[in-house]
Amino acid sequence: MKLLARSYVWWPRIDSEIESLAKSCSGCQKHHRNPKQSPLHPWEWPSSPWKRIHIDFAGPFIDHMFLIVIDAHSKWPEVIPMKSTTSTQTIRVLRTIFARAGLPEANSK
Repeated sequence: MKLLARSYVWWPRIDSEIESLAKSCSGCQKHHRNPKQSPLHPWEWPSSPWKRIHIDFAGPFIDHMFLIVIDAHSKWPEVIPMKSTTSTQTIRVLRTIFARAGLPEANSK
């Protein structure tokens, strides 16, 4: 609805006003369709440590991002503060971890 309205008119705070109007409109609420719920797909439990890892960034917090690497079997976290999250810097840090712990069979983002 907002996209359609913005294609014809615009004013400051148009999005919030359209959202407010839609929330107070009984017809809109009656015919509103919630998106379908996706079924949960649980991860298969790895048979041993370092079979599968999960990797993500968290932050920023105190001028740093944090590279988070979690072993799916043991839940062991590796948390590395990083000033730069470039691919070059990330690869350098991951190589350090893999040199110490070995290569995982799979990783998940």
